[in-house]
Amino acid sequence: VKAKARAYFFRNRKDPVQAETKLEELWHEAFAQISQVRKYFDVLLDYDIQRMPWNIRRALEQANEHCSQFFLSVAGFICRGVVDRNKPLSFHAKAVSCFNKGKASKGLQFGRAFQLGRIGGNFLLVGECTSLRLEDKASVRPMITEHQHLFGEGVLQSLANSFALELIESVVPLEIKGSLNLPIIHNKIVFASGAVNFLNRSFDLLSIEKQKQFFPDRHAGIAACQETAPVADAAALERGAAESRPDIVTSRFEDIVGDHRIDAVAIITPAPVHAEQAVALLRAGKHVLSAVPAAVTVEGCREIVVAARESGSVYMMAENWPYEPSILRAQELYASGKLGSLYYAEAEYLHHLESLWFKPNGEPTWRWSLSPLLYPTHGIGPYLHMTGDRFAEVTAYGVSGNVPPQADPNSTWLEVAMLRSEQGCLFKLLNSFCNAHPGGHYLSFYGDRGSFETARGKKARTVAKYWLLGDKSREMTREECTYPPLPDNVKNMGGHAGPAVRIIEDFVRAVIDDAPVPIGPRLAVNMTLPGICAVESIQTAKSVRIPDPREW
Repeated sequence: VKAKARAYFFRNRKDPVQAETKLEELWHEAFAQISQVRKYFDVLLDYDIQRMPWNIRRALEQANEHCSQFFLSVAGFICRGVVDRNKPLSFHAKAVSCFNKGKASKGLQFGRAFQLGRIGGNFLLVGECTSLRLEDKASVRPMITEHQHLFGEGVLQSLANSFALELIESVVPLEIKGSLNLPIIHNKIVFASGAVNFLNRSFDLLSIEKQKQFFPDRHAGIAACQETAPVADAAALERGAAESRPDIVTSRFEDIVGDHRIDAVAIITPAPVHAEQAVALLRAGKHVLSAVPAAVTVEGCREIVVAARESGSVYMMAENWPYEPSILRAQELYASGKLGSLYYAEAEYLHHLESLWFKPNGEPTWRWSLSPLLYPTHGIGPYLHMTGDRFAEVTAYGVSGNVPPQADPNSTWLEVAMLRSEQGCLFKLLNSFCNAHPGGHYLSFYGDRGSFETARGKKARTVAKYWLLGDKSREMTREECTYPPLPDNVKNMGGHAGPAVRIIEDFVRAVIDDAPVPIGPRLAVNMTLPGICAVESIQTAKSVRIPDPREW
């Protein structure tokens, strides 16, 4: 085996035929050798295995666990030229992980990760390492638990770390929070909930120092609440300003529009005012990064397209699903031609909004009357972004269970749209904001050469499954996808941090370097218009033609 491995690794690299021949010879020799050994495994008793030297016992365990799949994976590569992403890199691979933390001075590294806590100078505390790569968020709970185990409850009075401190609030157990009474420090402005109509400060996930690198001598961090906000919301604005120290704090949207020091604004406001605010900012010569959806009316979509074109300012919609790891894998498969032409697709978005229907004073919020299909971009955005297609027609339906107390009688629980695209793809979109089902997402694409789908629910972002023509198995290949490491200058803000940072980076590059805008005004309204027209279809019980923004 060593001789044939040496012949393969030191082959003529310019001769592909020799490479294939040498690898096949190595596979056959190794398979023949291990097959002779493995036939004796079944006759070994536990007593025999326990008496083996530890290294021989470990080799036996690794061969039992990995051998069959390993040789099948390599055989698949030899026969079809396709690399199995789940193939172990070595029989020791489960004991280490591959790291790339995005640091310029370091490439790929292999090993284990664990977290160290420092107490009183140089005394180090090590929390329980629950995985090969213990992420920051997962480390908080075992670190605090270990401290309490060593020193007792009520001893630890404060906690600080180098990652996003607001994560502590979501991961520390309630019983631990109560005994610690920890001061929790946030790294971004904290606003009140849906009761506030707010405009978040620009580039919210980036440090103020980094913002100034993007916009030297012309930077401003903005925080704004409703002009008529109640006292509690005004206090939230003041508290957020004290924590994040932006350069400008105002409760008046007009102040932001008219301030010449402000070059770019991130609109994180209620959906019904997105278009109005975006158009006002574009007309004032400011670049706009808008939350989804772009608008809730056809006229709002038209005004965005026209204002962006006439002003020359950058407009980008911050739809995050094209940036999710599972969808990035779908984009790779589609771009390589492995899925072929897509002729059918589905998407589901289930989100419980019942708790956000009302403000603390009982007044309805904008979400109370929002039709689910007016929020279509998570579902259809990935398909449109990936293919460049456009939906031309929609037929939609709405259904409900028994109306819950205080629900808007004009809103349906669940809405389904059947969309037909210019390229002939049929797309089923299901949205629901009130349901007896766990919240989550799901997307699937059917092509003439392969198919793709995400997992359902909370795993949709990180689990990709696909089946390609020629695959022998009746089961789809399943891959666990991961978020790229965050840049050193960015604090981890939790689940949406990875896509949010990439969105902000793309927006900044478009502003500073004139780079292409990934989701510019035309694509943004192409993601938004189908939902607006779907609601019209439900109301009229007719199919509705979707306007083409190229005509505006």
